[in-house]
Amino acid sequence: MMNRHIYFYIGTCFLFYAGVVFSAPPEEKGNPDAFVPFFAFLGKMKTAMDSSDWDSVRNLSKESPLYFEKYVSQGMENFLKDKSADASVIKNLKDTFSRLIEIQESGSGRHFFHDLWVQYCSWTSSEKELKLRTDEMLSKEEYYGDKREEQLRLCLDDYEKLNDFAGILKVRLALVRNKIFTGSTEHIQDELDDLEKSFESAGWIEEKNEMAPLKALFFLKGSMLDQAMHELDSAEAAYAESKDIFNCARIQLQKGEIFSKTGYYDKALAHFEKASESFKKLGNWELQASVFIGMGNLALRQNHFENAGQYFENARQIYEGQKHTSGLAKVLNNLGVVYDKTMKNEEARSCFDKSIAYAKEIDDPRQMAETENNLGSFYLRTGENDKAVSHYKEAIQSSRKIRSIEVEIQAMHNLGLAYYFLSRKDDALSALSESLSLSRRSGQDSDAMETSLLLGKIHIQNRSSEQAKPYLDISLALAKKLKNEKRIKEIEDVLKKNNLG
Repeated sequence: MMNRHIYFYIGTCFLFYAGVVFSAPPEEKGNPDAFVPFFAFLGKMKTAMDSSDWDSVRNLSKESPLYFEKYVSQGMENFLKDKSADASVIKNLKDTFSRLIEIQESGSGRHFFHDLWVQYCSWTSSEKELKLRTDEMLSKEEYYGDKREEQLRLCLDDYEKLNDFAGILKVRLALVRNKIFTGSTEHIQDELDDLEKSFESAGWIEEKNEMAPLKALFFLKGSMLDQAMHELDSAEAAYAESKDIFNCARIQLQKGEIFSKTGYYDKALAHFEKASESFKKLGNWELQASVFIGMGNLALRQNHFENAGQYFENARQIYEGQKHTSGLAKVLNNLGVVYDKTMKNEEARSCFDKSIAYAKEIDDPRQMAETENNLGSFYLRTGENDKAVSHYKEAIQSSRKIRSIEVEIQAMHNLGLAYYFLSRKDDALSALSESLSLSRRSGQDSDAMETSLLLGKIHIQNRSSEQAKPYLDISLALAKKLKNEKRIKEIEDVLKKNNLG
């Protein structure tokens, strides 16, 4: 029979995944719809481990390799936190996990987890503490930019001191993700391919599965929609084949967001609904909140403000229950937009102010930039153009801290509008031209289409048709590339009306 300490130790691993990854709110406890397949796996593992039935353990590793990997890797991490000084307990733990790792890597020709386990067992107390501190720093709420890169480089230094090859791989993944989000995409394709090979060689199923959505994001940043959807379709098919409900739902969520942004609203809604059904079944309320935000943004794009407000409110309640600061900063910004669109000025300003306060609390310049941009648009609508200019400048400053090209493009575009309404036409044309240059250079075709159209209209109003035509031609070419029928008709009408066709 297994040592009692090991029962408790493995049970801690169960609770970690059940409580953090698949937690359900109190009112959902006992709801059969909240049943999680992982719970069934954990129950079977407990039964097998309690009776030292290693044949059953081996079968479970083959039936559910992803869950088994989670079980083993979290148990190894818990070993680092164990403060027990009882030599017999430590020996039992080492023997148990050595056997689990042997089962996991049996027949694969790999020995990544074995080597990692040998390393963990050889570390001194101070080395274990350094590993745990660095892991905690790596897993903090993510933001992107120079500050994040600096933090990740510190993590990399610590992992290299420990010769912790698992930690080094995780930091490399985080660094690539940071580069994609900040638009530093040089050599990214090679780095993504190299990481994918490293994870496959190590037998890290979950991390390898992360690569397809990340590649899709990279392609989207470069306006390569077909390549992005190909990556997501391939990933979804692989997850469906392995009956991985959780990752299927994550892909469906990402597809919903893409279809929403590109104007395929029916497809977006269908994917959001599929993702929502799965996350509710899994009891993953943090990602369910992300679905609510996606559906709220979809409703906003269709001017369904009441529906948008309800979706965002649902997300806010989840984030409040989880005390999720970055989530609250995001959803209050979105609620502020709904109130702004429906002319509820007090409520809008209150939401924007709270969003900025939460973003400052966790030092999230990306969220500060997004909310400052929307607050600028609020003041532009209310006719307080000087305040609008001030907030757009704040948004631009924050976006540059994290090299967020998308937010800078939008804020610069809006700043140009504010200058125009203040009759500062030269400043307006300068800001809009800079926004257009940034969007074209970074492949943000939709933003470039809108800004070039606006520049064309401004030149027409200034009776400078010859200067207007090149901008309208750029806008029309991009509208056709994006298959935006509404914009195509609008631009062709402007060209025809002004004899520029």
